[in-house]
Amino acid sequence: MAEEIMAQLLPKFICTKHDLTMDNFLKLCHISFEEVEETLATHCITHWSAFLLATPEELRQLGFKWGPSQQLALGARQAIQITGPK
Repeated sequence: MAEEIMAQLLPKFICTKHDLTMDNFLKLCHISFEEVEETLATHCITHWSAFLLATPEELRQLGFKWGPSQQLALGARQAIQITGPK
């Protein structure tokens, strides 16, 4: 049920259920790449799954601003529902 709802809400830029790139993940989170580019590079974060176990507080400690840290943490939980088991 949740997967069906998420599929309806997903923007059309996500091609398949199993193909969620970092760029598309950031779009899902409503974050521009430029907004987080430096922090992603500093911590060598190249895949959205790096955010799965992170809390917004931990992301703030890494250097993400308050808004993006909230959006990344929530987005990771939404993304795992979308992608499901591979």
